[in-house]
Amino acid sequence: MNYFKSAEQILASVPALEQARKNLSHRLGRLSESGKPSEVTAQSLEKYQTVREANDALSEFLDVVICKHNIAENEKALSEIYAVLGQLPSEQKAVLEMWYIEK
Repeated sequence: MNYFKSAEQILASVPALEQARKNLSHRLGRLSESGKPSEVTAQSLEKYQTVREANDALSEFLDVVICKHNIAENEKALSEIYAVLGQLPSEQKAVLEMWYIEK
């Protein structure tokens, strides 16, 4: 295994991970907005009395859970990368960030 090539690929992935962080955050916001309850009426309570509507509600909930899981995985990957970069001398860290992250 070529460790230098692997390290380069991981560092080069940081901009995509940062963009994914923004996209996932926006997706979670859209899911939260689209799934939040409206004003409760007798008709809205009847909405969940069919299997289809209940499945739709569960599907929306699952989408939120998956999105939160993806956000956590993304944050974990980014924090690991930044933790390793933080261990380097400042000059080396600056060069790697400029070359791979900032392009």
